[in-house]
Amino acid sequence: MPIVTIQQFPRDAEQKRQLAEKVTQSFVEIYGASPESVQIFFQETDRQDWAKGGKLGGNVPSAD
Repeated sequence: MPIVTIQQFPRDAEQKRQLAEKVTQSFVEIYGASPESVQIFFQETDRQDWAKGGKLGGNVPSAD
């Protein structure tokens, strides 16, 4: 049973739904897994709870 954890900044439910479908389909196509066996966990972190290069996320230019 594949288990995937995706760490990201908050996204809307539609984006997560689309991503979950595509990730699941990749496991089906490449590994031969059943769609029902694929589990995906979204862990969302606010920018103020993340840092890069010693700067909090609110002070780092957005890459998304």
